[in-house]
Amino acid sequence: MRHNILLNKERKKKKMIKTTIVTTFIILFAVIVKMGVSYFTTQGQITGSKTIYIAAFAPKVNDSTNISQSINLSSTITNNKNLAPGAKGRFEIDVDFSEVETDASYEISVDRSNIPNNIHLYVDETYSDELSNISGIQLINNQDKIAKHYIYWEWIYTNTPEGNTYDTNYMNKNIIIPITTTISQKVENNGIIINNYERPTGTVFLRGTEGSFTLNLDFSNITTSNYKIYFSKNDISSTIHLYSDSNYTNEITNISDYFDGNITTINKVVYWKTNSYINDYLYYILELQ
Repeated sequence: MRHNILLNKERKKKKMIKTTIVTTFIILFAVIVKMGVSYFTTQGQITGSKTIYIAAFAPKVNDSTNISQSINLSSTITNNKNLAPGAKGRFEIDVDFSEVETDASYEISVDRSNIPNNIHLYVDETYSDELSNISGIQLINNQDKIAKHYIYWEWIYTNTPEGNTYDTNYMNKNIIIPITTTISQKVENNGIIINNYERPTGTVFLRGTEGSFTLNLDFSNITTSNYKIYFSKNDISSTIHLYSDSNYTNEITNISDYFDGNITTINKVVYWKTNSYINDYLYYILELQ
């Protein structure tokens, strides 16, 4: 993979099927998520009332049960350019686990087959770390049910025959990027735990004109690795600055470090200051290098 959280009140909903059966019965239940099908089947002699509870599993992506999204880049431009070389933008993919009553894993992937090669996708607002895919884990006891993800893009001008051909064929036309989120009840691969959440993104709440916040990083599930944590600070204020020290002297745009396999729990403290009062959530994403 190349990529506090608002505590939402947990909502649980259980589907209950209550049947009274006095003869031989067969129950067949099918759950379809993405391309997978799972079956629950039983039969036998039962007399009396029996109650069967089925855990809810109805994740949403961007408020839709359709886990495949089509992103029109022209509607996501952020620098007031036409859809042509020089344009930049950002779109959001939110995975909602409010109606999921099991542990789940997810992965967000992008189909680049029908977009120009000189349109690049990034995980950070500084356009420095290109996107491959994003994955994470949502545990049933997590209070925050929304896994938020920002994806940034830039159409880079390249004065080459290939680049000019792409520019001519795609400029000022609709460019659609298919985004697929695969969600599974089977949790196989584990990652870094950030502030008790085993997913690469999250938010921290900032209020006032200066302060600090702590990111608790738990590396128990991984081996040695370089990593970076990026912040989308321009979303909440163009004057906000981040620092690694309480004297506000060493300004940073990200946290870059190396996990050597020894101390598995590390606290990273970030200090911030801005010219105007803010009351908002700062988004972050961690990328293993």
